[in-house]
Amino acid sequence: MWNSAITEPGAGSDVGSLKTTYTRRNGKIYLNGSKCFITSSAYTPYIVVMARDGASPDKPVYTEWFVDMSKPGIKVTKLEKLGLRMDSCCEITFDDVELDEKDMFGREGNGFNRVKEEFDHERFLVALTNYGTAMCAFEDAARYANQRVQFGEAIGRFQLIQEKFAHMAIKLNSMKNMLYEAAWKADNGTITSGDAAMCKYFCANAAFEVVDSAMQVLGGVGIAGNHRISRFWRDLRVDRVSGGSDEMQILTLGRAVLKQYR
Repeated sequence: MWNSAITEPGAGSDVGSLKTTYTRRNGKIYLNGSKCFITSSAYTPYIVVMARDGASPDKPVYTEWFVDMSKPGIKVTKLEKLGLRMDSCCEITFDDVELDEKDMFGREGNGFNRVKEEFDHERFLVALTNYGTAMCAFEDAARYANQRVQFGEAIGRFQLIQEKFAHMAIKLNSMKNMLYEAAWKADNGTITSGDAAMCKYFCANAAFEVVDSAMQVLGGVGIAGNHRISRFWRDLRVDRVSGGSDEMQILTLGRAVLKQYR
C-alpha cells in the first residue's frame, strides 16, 4: 500500500509553488521539505512524494520519489479535521531523507504529467461517492418523512416537505446522469479534465445540498445523537475542498469549455 504526497503548507491549488526538494549528493538523493493535509498517511508504509530538483531553481523540474516511511528523517503529525474522520490526515516533514536513484517514481521531470491524470481519476471517484452518500441521506429522510407524525399526520404529506424531496430527486437524477456519461467517456477513452472537474464540482455541491435538506427533514434526530446523516454532512463539506477546491474545478471546466470552440 502506498499514498501520494503533493500538497504543502504554501502549495495547495498552486501546485507549481512546491518547495520540497531533492538534491543529489555523493551518489545519493536527499529529500527535504514538508507536505500537509496528506490523506491516509498516518500508517502507510510507503508514500510517493512530489519534489522539485534543488539544483534547478530557475527552471523547476518536478519528479516523484517512492519513499519508505520507516527511513530516518521522516516525521508524521496527525491533523484533526471536520469530516472523513475514518481516515487520517497528516503533515509530513522530510529532513535529509536519503534515497537512491532506483526510488524514482516514473521519469525525472514527469511528475506533473502523471499527477494530472491521477487528479482526474480522483475527482471522478469523489463524485461517485458524493452521489452514493446523497442517495443514502435521501432514503433515510424519505422513510422518516413517511413515519414521523406531527399535527396529526405524516410530515411527508405537507407541501413544504414534498418540495424538499422534489428538489433532492432532481439533483440526484442529474448527478446520476452526469456520472453515467463520464463513465461512458472513460470506457471509450474520451474523458477530459473538464469532464472530471464538472463531475467533481456539481456532485460535491449537489450532494451537500441534498444531505443538508435531508438533515432539515430529520430535524433534531439529524443534529443530535448518532444519526449517520451528521457524518454525511461533515464528509461532504470536506469534499468541496479536498481533491481540488470548487474554485479550481470551475476554472478547469471554464478553460475546457472554451477550448472546444477555438
